Amino acid sequence: MDDTTPTSTVPEILPSAEEVRAEQDAAMMVIELEKAIKTYVMGIRSKQETLREQAQSIKDAVEQDATVQNINLRMQEIQMELKKAKDQIMQTTAVQTAREEVKGLKMDIKEMQTNLSKRLLEYKELTQSDQIELDDGVLHTIHQHAKLVKKK
Repeated sequence: MDDTTPTSTVPEILPSAEEVRAEQDAAMMVIELEKAIKTYVMGIRSKQETLREQAQSIKDAVEQDATVQNINLRMQEIQMELKKAKDQIMQTTAVQTAREEVKGLKMDIKEMQTNLSKRLLEYKELTQSDQIELDDGVLHTIHQHAKLVKKK
């Protein structure tokens, strides 16, 4: 063989008429499906806009009603009275003492939880086990998690 001999080419196999029709039918189905999807989306958006308008109309009707306005004014007055009463109660010595005690208890619990976490991690590392049975007989799993705190 020399370099001047033309290489033979394999004739391309053309799709049959049925294959062409099937591809055209598939393309038409896709086009019709897209059209239906777009129609549904436009319909949904239209209904949503109508819904928003109707909901706003109802809200406006309720808010503009004289009875509702009077009740809202009375509620505001009652809420102001309630706030004053709560403020007076919070100023009493007994409540202030109780609030300080609650604050201290919360701090104690937080500190104890931090210490417990440290001990659990030590236990997990020493025993190579992530489970511990407490006095109540219930088996607990030790979970480790990290927390990101913004630096002050």
